[in-house]
Amino acid sequence: MTALLAGGNSPIVALEYGPAGIRANVVAPGLIGGEGLENAADGYPIGRTGTPRDVAEAVAFLASRRAPYASSCGEA
Repeated sequence: MTALLAGGNSPIVALEYGPAGIRANVVAPGLIGGEGLENAADGYPIGRTGTPRDVAEAVAFLASRRAPYASSCGEA
């Protein structure tokens, strides 16, 4: 099971529920492009802003069985 969280509680959840097999991750995307943001990617290493699909793919991966070891880490 995976808990996808908004905010900074991921390490606490990972420590508390990890022993029960529950992984905790936070997805915090950068700038997501849209109308009026055509030039917002100036200076971005990959030359573009993110898309809703980019975020959805990251969330789908973290929630999938393909990421069994991915869980939040850091200081609680």
